Amino acid sequence: PAADYTLLSKRKVQGGTIPQVLHTYKYITEGYAAMNEHQVGVAESTCWEKPFPGAPKNLGILSIVDLSKILLERASNALEGVMLVGALAEKYGFNDQGESLLITDATEVWLFHILRSPEAVGAVWAAQRVPDGGVAVVSNAFTLRTLNLGSADVRSSSNIVDAARAVNASFDEVGSFDFAATFGQGEGQKRFQAGRRMWRAYDLLVEANFSAEYDDFASDKPYPPFVMAPLASVTLAAGFRVMRDFYSGTPYALDTGLAAGLGRSPERWLFHVRGKAVAWDRPISGAHVCLSWVAQARAWLPDGIGGVVHFSPN
Repeated sequence: PAADYTLLSKRKVQGGTIPQVLHTYKYITEGYAAMNEHQVGVAESTCWEKPFPGAPKNLGILSIVDLSKILLERASNALEGVMLVGALAEKYGFNDQGESLLITDATEVWLFHILRSPEAVGAVWAAQRVPDGGVAVVSNAFTLRTLNLGSADVRSSSNIVDAARAVNASFDEVGSFDFAATFGQGEGQKRFQAGRRMWRAYDLLVEANFSAEYDDFASDKPYPPFVMAPLASVTLAAGFRVMRDFYSGTPYALDTGLAAGLGRSPERWLFHVRGKAVAWDRPISGAHVCLSWVAQARAWLPDGIGGVVHFSPN
């Protein structure tokens, strides 16, 4: 619920407290946050980051759960949310894994990436506005590519250039660099676990014109793409279809073959068979998914009824 506080109130966070604001908005949450009364929505995806060589012990006190909930408590639009959590992370320190937030309101979508700072307290972050009519997909890997830091559609931490130099980033002639290549470790240790889900989401929404096969997620262009143009307006039904997908009708379908059984089940519970490790393609939906949801914001309606979260427990 919305709440009012006194001037010296504090808000608890993972590693301590920060000053509370006088008024916070009401919102619905599933743990990492979802949507507030102003139709501001937040979705989270953990990503693989590169460590900074020689970095001191991290003394930050904010986690991604803290940031996502504080954003919904205090932001009335997406860009305000980007700047709010970026400033808090820089001031009080981000102490979590590499993370991505997709931050939306009824008219805009911003893609926000954050990682731990090379300093004891701080954060490295960047955000880019998704162009109108575009589709952006994050599946546990950084996807922001070449950042024009002077653009009105890009925001970043004050230390981002120094942080990029600390990991030997490659800068072009106008001072831009590739965020995902500089700060990300692609899809981590499991090949295809991020890229193939990304490919499938684009395949369903835009008829992806790139392959689901690649050697290296972080360097094989166009992986990872920041944004693509959809075939048509993305409907609510299309969002539901993406969230329930298990590669049916593709070479990676989980509802066919011996492992699917007579019932053609896409669920996979066993990861060792007769003492040997086995690996299945990781779908967007799967047995390990605790819940999924689709947030819908409608600018033509009042905020009180314009924002809807369609929630589905597994």
